[in-house]
Amino acid sequence: MSFSQYPDQLDNSTTLPPSTDLVTYVKVEVTNRLRDSVLAVQAELGTTPSGTFSTVRARLESLRILAENAGVAAASAQAAADTAQAAADTAQADANTAQATADVSATTLSISSGDTTPSNLETKLVAGENITLTKINSGANETIEISSQGNGGTGVVITPLVAGTQDTGSTTPTGVGACILNPTNLGYPEITLTLEVILQVSNSSFDGYFELFNVTEGFAVTHDEIRTTALTPTIFTATLTVGSGFFLEAAQDNLLEGRSWLLTEAGVSDRVICKYAIIKSVPIT
Repeated sequence: MSFSQYPDQLDNSTTLPPSTDLVTYVKVEVTNRLRDSVLAVQAELGTTPSGTFSTVRARLESLRILAENAGVAAASAQAAADTAQAAADTAQADANTAQATADVSATTLSISSGDTTPSNLETKLVAGENITLTKINSGANETIEISSQGNGGTGVVITPLVAGTQDTGSTTPTGVGACILNPTNLGYPEITLTLEVILQVSNSSFDGYFELFNVTEGFAVTHDEIRTTALTPTIFTATLTVGSGFFLEAAQDNLLEGRSWLLTEAGVSDRVICKYAIIKSVPIT
C-alpha cells in the first residue's frame, strides 16, 4: 500500500500525519509513511540529480541560462554550416564587433599577451586563401568587410560562440555564450577546428580565463589554456581536437558553452571581458 501522494501531489497531514511525543503509538505504519515519502522523492529525482554541479538548483540555473542563449547562437551556427555565404555574413558581423571593440577600448590590439607590436585591427587581420579584406567608410565610421570566395560549402566556416561583449566577475566558470557544432557536418576529418577568443580584464592583478565546455557530454573540452591579464582586447587561438576522451565528438551535435571566470582572489568590482568568440572550420589542403 502506498501512503505518499508525491510527486502528483504534495503530502499533507493526512498522508504524513504528525506524531506527538508520548501520545502517538509507535507502529509500523508511522515508519512506512515516512519511508514511502522518502522513496517517492528519490524516485522522482533519480540518481545524482545534480550531475557535475554542486546542487540540483545550480544545475537547473545553468540550464536556464544556457536555454536563453542557445537559441540564436544555434540558429546562426546552422546557417553558417549550410553555405559558405552564410559563413561570410557571420564573419562580417564578428569583424564589425571586433572593430567596435577596438575603437572603444583602445586604438591598438594585441594578438596575445606576448605580442611585441600592438597595432590597429586592419593591420592585424591577414586575409587567408580565398578571403578578401576591404576597409569601408575610410576616415569616418570605419568597418572591415570580409569576403569569402566559397565553393559549395567547402570553404572556411565560422560558428559564433559569443557574439558581442559579455563580462562576468564570477570566480567560477560562468556561461557567456553557446552554440551547436557537428564536426562531421562541417567536413571532418577533412577540416581543422580552431577556437578564437578576444579577451581582456578590468584589473591586471587578476587573471581572466576562458574555456570551452561540452554541455552534451558534461566536461570541459581539452585545449590550450586561454588566460590573460591584459587590459586591452587580446586575441587567443586554440586548436580543437575531434575524438574520444575530453574532446569533441565527431558524428553528433555537440552543445558547446563558452565560459569565463576570474581568480578566486578577485574583488567584486573586477571583471573578465569576452569581446567575442568563434569556432573556425578550415579545410585541410
